Amino acid sequence: MQRILNNANKSTKGEITIIGLQETHLNDTHTNRLNHQWRLQYVMSPSEGNAKGTLLLYDERNFDSIIMTDRDPGGRWAILIANKNDVTYLFCSVYGPKQRHQEFYARLTENINTLTLAHQVNEIFVQGDLNLNFHKNNLNNVDKRNAATLIKTFIYTNRLATLSNVNTHTWQRRTNTSTLNFIIGPWNTFPNPT
Repeated sequence: MQRILNNANKSTKGEITIIGLQETHLNDTHTNRLNHQWRLQYVMSPSEGNAKGTLLLYDERNFDSIIMTDRDPGGRWAILIANKNDVTYLFCSVYGPKQRHQEFYARLTENINTLTLAHQVNEIFVQGDLNLNFHKNNLNNVDKRNAATLIKTFIYTNRLATLSNVNTHTWQRRTNTSTLNFIIGPWNTFPNPT
């Protein structure tokens, strides 16, 4: 974790930088260590045992104000709402479940939509390991199909787009690849929104 936080510290200089981590395996007993190694602000959704956990790292000096933070007690999402130059941003780091997708994404999208209305959010950014490729048309079970519909509706309703090469992979380390990691944000932010 020290290497990740060292690199994260280098990247927060200047413009808005939000770093989202998933499957952190961190819980509330790690806050002293995290405070010492990161030294800036974060929103942590703690893990349960040796699984789950999400973390949003940020520098509050990059914003005019921090409006609120929110976290899922089950280690699945961390949210930051902040304002800069009269624009209110919502940032969400997600680590999606391997089952019961529909229930989870109904809860998450409802929570984001509620916060967006309550705080007059202008720009929404969601990133992370969704554990679901919602671009696939041939999802083989009802739970995944319904969850994919929820995500697509959320994206369409909020005028968002995905920044991921969904035709090949969305994450790669050496020869390992995945199509389950996504960055979702305002459609006009990306050069070729999908």
